[in-house]
Amino acid sequence: MPIAKYSSLQNLIVGLSKAEKRHFILYVNRLESNKGGLFVKLFQLIDKYPNHSEVQIYKKELGITRTQFVNTKRHLYSQLLKSLRLLHERADAGMNARRLLDYATILYIKGHYQESLSILNSINNSNELDNIIYLEVSEFQKKIESRHITRSRRTKNKIEDIIALSSSKQALIAIEIKMSNLSLEIQGLYIRWGFAKNDRDALMYQGYFRGQIPNYKTVRDSTKAITLWHQAHVWYHYMRLDFHYSYKHAALWVTKMIEASGEVERDPDLIMRGYHYILTNCFYLRRQDKFEYWLARYKHFRKTYHSSFNETSVLLDFIYHENAELNSRIISKRYTRLDNHIQELELRMKSWSAKLDVHRILTFQYKFALIYSYKGDNGRAIEFLNRVIDAQEQQLRSDIFCYARLVHLMCHYRLNNFALVLNLLQNVKNAFDANEHSNMVVDAMIAFLRKGSRAMNFGISELIETSLERIIQGRSDNYAKVAFIYYNFETWLRKDIS
Repeated sequence: MPIAKYSSLQNLIVGLSKAEKRHFILYVNRLESNKGGLFVKLFQLIDKYPNHSEVQIYKKELGITRTQFVNTKRHLYSQLLKSLRLLHERADAGMNARRLLDYATILYIKGHYQESLSILNSINNSNELDNIIYLEVSEFQKKIESRHITRSRRTKNKIEDIIALSSSKQALIAIEIKMSNLSLEIQGLYIRWGFAKNDRDALMYQGYFRGQIPNYKTVRDSTKAITLWHQAHVWYHYMRLDFHYSYKHAALWVTKMIEASGEVERDPDLIMRGYHYILTNCFYLRRQDKFEYWLARYKHFRKTYHSSFNETSVLLDFIYHENAELNSRIISKRYTRLDNHIQELELRMKSWSAKLDVHRILTFQYKFALIYSYKGDNGRAIEFLNRVIDAQEQQLRSDIFCYARLVHLMCHYRLNNFALVLNLLQNVKNAFDANEHSNMVVDAMIAFLRKGSRAMNFGISELIETSLERIIQGRSDNYAKVAFIYYNFETWLRKDIS
């Protein structure tokens, strides 16, 4: 089994629980020939020296050639996955169904088609599987029934039921695939183009979406398709800065999944993602009442189901919950015990570093900077903003980079570093223009920083009032209001008035 990097193997071993490591040793030692094998030694070395480099492991510790090491790590990776599958397959309905499908295939190959049918029938009795597995099972059943004498027709409507199940699952899968493709395509539009910046962007998004989205009647027979239908609407309205409708569809997304039988157990990650968009939209709408209501519901959900989360679910829960907690601090202006909270988050982010995308880390750091800025600790805000700015090449989107540079100058302005602000201001404006993120609010802030820095913050009452008027106008503008997603510029300016 090929793996791209030594770090993939290293991270897999380091992330194993004690039970998983113990199971692996028992699994490989079941064969006498494996005891003392090179791949077992490699496992033990990586487990013992998790920070050793690849060269240290294979040259110094194992004393083997590069080619031998490549083959050994490939074999070890394969054995680890087999061991983990054996350990976890019964806890996951999908993995267990595929295991039974494999057994049914083996029995069929060996000529035991009746026994194979019995296993396939047992899979169909489960109600926790994706439709695509049910379709695969029914197609296998039809293959056996069409080629062998099974006497299944002695059971009334047995064959007709198999055909009906196959047809219904095929139709459901078709609409689910259509919706998952559309949802992913709309998400891709957002990652590539961001929020609508003008009427042209809004009309482009509208034309694409309306040309692709199916009628609700075509998706209502599948909970998955319904969820993806609402998810597509969430992205569409989110891109168009229509956070009210984005919120409504996110709320329906979560509600429909929780009400549907088995969906919480089948895909808790998608429910948490729905909660994330509900809370994000409430935050952008500055609806503290709705935000706190849905945060309480999310906390209840995670408290109820957290013990059954797998590692991916735990990671996503960390991202979504901690983002919500930081937004809760901002929306309620609650800055007590901030240092302890952020230090704890940084430690947890470090522990997740092998699995946490750089974009997630930078988003958290930008959020830390905002909170410190709102608190008035501009020095700490600058520390985190510098991290975001320095990681420009690793960023998924340019918007955070541009606004980080603007807020960075605003913090320096508060510290009376006027020469630095004037020196960097044009570069910041150029970055906004080059990435097409300029708008009425950004232009007003840049103009204020330039004039205010030249005046060294003296005698600028009229400038503050004029700038504040333009920024308040921007909040009502269909597209300029996007600036308030990244920072509350109005509050910042009002501090100068006070």
